[in-house]
Amino acid sequence: MTLVVFESELGKHVSRITRENSPAVGLACLQTLEKLCTNIIDSPNDAKYQSLRSRNSKIKSTILNPTGGSEVLTLLGFTKRVQEFEEVWHFSASESSLNKLRKAQVILGESLQGAKQEAERVEQKAKEAKEKGSAEQQRREEVLRHIEADRQNVKERVAREKYMR
Repeated sequence: MTLVVFESELGKHVSRITRENSPAVGLACLQTLEKLCTNIIDSPNDAKYQSLRSRNSKIKSTILNPTGGSEVLTLLGFTKRVQEFEEVWHFSASESSLNKLRKAQVILGESLQGAKQEAERVEQKAKEAKEKGSAEQQRREEVLRHIEADRQNVKERVAREKYMR
């Protein structure tokens, strides 16, 4: 696969991650994938970065469960294997695969900026909605207090009028 085709495919999958998952999940997925690329590029001969256990809770929740995450792993050059009765994603480091990872690191880094902004926007919206809901609740409580005070006033007035007759 040429680098141009690789970039195009990676772009499609990254956009799928951000589009089909919640902003927080998409952001976590992209951050983990970007960190994975960085670790392998920085230490290409370190075996601990070249194997990912599918059972690992962090890998499962941030890469494998979100839509599009496992497709990006495959595109990055990871292959699924069974090792000691356990599913493991393995990366074989070569010069061409490391070049792909470098390109992916750049693309993922750029995508992270947009994903962070979207996650912050959604978080701010949720915060505003919560504050608005809180203000609305306070307004309701104030109206209910006024209604109760009015009922009490009417009750007292009716009692006075009855007494005056």
